[in-house]
Amino acid sequence: YHQAIKLRKDFIDAHINLANLYNTQGKYKLAKISVSNALKIDSQNSLANFNLGLILFNQGDLIESENVTKKSIQLNPNDYKSHIHLANVMQEISYLTNDIEKLKDSITSFNKALKLNPSSSIAKVNLLKIALVTCDWDFINNNLDWLDTLGIVGESVNPIMLMPLEDEPQKHLLRANKYYHAKYSHIK
Repeated sequence: YHQAIKLRKDFIDAHINLANLYNTQGKYKLAKISVSNALKIDSQNSLANFNLGLILFNQGDLIESENVTKKSIQLNPNDYKSHIHLANVMQEISYLTNDIEKLKDSITSFNKALKLNPSSSIAKVNLLKIALVTCDWDFINNNLDWLDTLGIVGESVNPIMLMPLEDEPQKHLLRANKYYHAKYSHIK
């Protein structure tokens, strides 16, 4: 990415990809610098704003992450991943502050993501998790069919989040293997 940026300083994708690399490596300051360089090229780039929201979240700046992610959604309202990230940020804020309205906003964002991508395992598992936390047994009972494929087909999900909902060790093992390979297979 550095070589691409040396050749073309306005190559926004290289700046964004470098920011993603730094973010996954836990080098949040460098990630923030790289994504800021992308935003200097185009402040209206929804992907750069989305990635800044992820970096801010990882740095623990939840309020600013929420604001930047909302901007990303304004720029690209059909990006289901931005809705998921916004929901995660609001969910985290709600748990830290006991703000039930923020939790309701989180549910709304997860539902928007699910409307944009009906197969989103991440949205489904988080909606089930919130239902568990809030004892919304009707929601859980109405969506038990999700458990047939959740985390097995499509996106991987943290299998621990589903353990309280079903007693099927084989499914948990399938989810765990898929989650491990998606999350940790790059580590040697």
